[in-house]
Amino acid sequence: SMGRRLYTHDRPFRDRIAECDERLSALGGWSIREELLADESRSRLSGTDIAHLEINQVTQFTLQIALADVWREWGIHPEAVVGHSVGEAAAAYVSGELDLPDALRVVVCRSRLLSEAAKYVPSDNGMAAVRVSAGEAEALLRGYEDQVVISACNSPKYTVLSGKLSALEELIRSLKKRKIGGRLMQVPGAGHTPDMEPLRAQLETMLSGIRPQSGSVAIYSTVTGGRVSGGELDARYWGSNLVQTVTFAPAVE
Repeated sequence: SMGRRLYTHDRPFRDRIAECDERLSALGGWSIREELLADESRSRLSGTDIAHLEINQVTQFTLQIALADVWREWGIHPEAVVGHSVGEAAAAYVSGELDLPDALRVVVCRSRLLSEAAKYVPSDNGMAAVRVSAGEAEALLRGYEDQVVISACNSPKYTVLSGKLSALEELIRSLKKRKIGGRLMQVPGAGHTPDMEPLRAQLETMLSGIRPQSGSVAIYSTVTGGRVSGGELDARYWGSNLVQTVTFAPAVE
């Protein structure tokens, strides 16, 4: 609903949606504008249906960069940017490290690979969000190393785990006994884990033509946890983005 209101009333937002929609027509065969303006009863932007993963992620990317245009119109200019997981493509565009065609290509190719791979994720795999730090999570996983890995360090007290559902459920029960929150997430347990390693080479091949450059705004990486210098966000980088733990909290810090 926020996106629909902005589309109706904010020209920079509407112009960016239109530009992305036009560029996507050569890559996607569906319309960002139509998805954004669709009635909620038939919207494909919510829920966890893997078949809609590309639509969800590409539209989220477009919303993010369109919002950046709105903020600039209001006089808000970033000194630095950071993006979570696929959100790094939006951050890369806003920073100037990738132009719009390359950033959009990253999101489309990445989401298509993930959508296809998700069909083959074992049914006994899952993801869980737990209210502990990354260091506490590492201690928590002792004895579970062959069953569960850390997928994302989201904040000093919020970590995402991925692995066998039975092990995740056991870990959540042990945390709740200590009055620490944890819950299973309604997504497959594969993202940002070694399970994604077979897709790395495919994504790098699909993105071999992108041309990163030196941006005008500093960008901090959730792959390395540090600042990215000009030209680093090439095909190899996005392969790492797909496989490695999301170090969002260290990047923000």
